[in-house]
Amino acid sequence: MAQLKMLWFGGAPALTEIPEGFDIITHADDGKYGADLTAGWIDACEELNGKLVTREDFQKSMLDDPALTPAQIFYIVERSSGSVGGTAAALMNPDCPSLHMVGVSKAYRGRGLSAPVCAAVLRYFDENGVRRASLNTDDFRIPAIKTYLRLGYRPWLYEDDMAERWTAIYAKIGADSSEYPMLPAES
Repeated sequence: MAQLKMLWFGGAPALTEIPEGFDIITHADDGKYGADLTAGWIDACEELNGKLVTREDFQKSMLDDPALTPAQIFYIVERSSGSVGGTAAALMNPDCPSLHMVGVSKAYRGRGLSAPVCAAVLRYFDENGVRRASLNTDDFRIPAIKTYLRLGYRPWLYEDDMAERWTAIYAKIGADSSEYPMLPAES
């Protein structure tokens, strides 16, 4: 089954509150607060990849990607411990930039960390003239989908079964297409 896709059409979201004791930094800030950002990324994204990843995997899939720079890989870091709570990246594909590799470490889930780190990516897009960005997600990632909807992403009906799948998701979260319109395939 194909992943779900969502689109965003510019305009940085209202400032999303960063929880007390946390900061948003980028991979260019590696070492700030004593953080090992690569290890934090691996921890936060472990479930996204379906397997443990190595530093070499991070290097190949993130740092060696020509559509990413260290300044486009964002982290929300706990100041006191230097621990990475979550991450998201601004993948600057020429055809359509993308919110990429959003993950929150198991130890930090449920603390409201994904919205601020995703909002940092959207502000990056906005500051760099991006007026359309996408993301891929899965039907079962309900908390993530709620965050994406609040940040302005909308479901993209790029395949025939998408409307039915999104209708089922809306039923789970108590929303509907009048609140969050679904976008036709030609969007």
